Amino acid sequence: MIARKRLFEKGILTALALCPQLSAANGFTSTDVLKWEQSAQDSMFQTSVGMMAIVATQLENHAQLAECIDQWYFASDAVTQARNGEIREVMQRYGDYHPQAMIMAVVEKACGEF
Repeated sequence: MIARKRLFEKGILTALALCPQLSAANGFTSTDVLKWEQSAQDSMFQTSVGMMAIVATQLENHAQLAECIDQWYFASDAVTQARNGEIREVMQRYGDYHPQAMIMAVVEKACGEF
């Protein structure tokens, strides 16, 4: 019987294989997000990074990645604001790309690949 975490991991990978999201967005880009109010941007960043940490806890051999994300982004309000600034800088440089791809790239640079 497949363990629950393994099944969850396979489900995510299958979904990504069947419905790949292009990192070069045709409709929704990082530039679009940067037009939002800063509080809305911060909310999106926090939700996205938080979900990455949750997914990492469910993947086999990724507990250390989840801990890194937690410390890197959620250590304090000041740290979170600094990380949001880093994400914004990357989005400004790569405005034509999907914002989720940019958030993931920043997190992976800091904590390692999924």
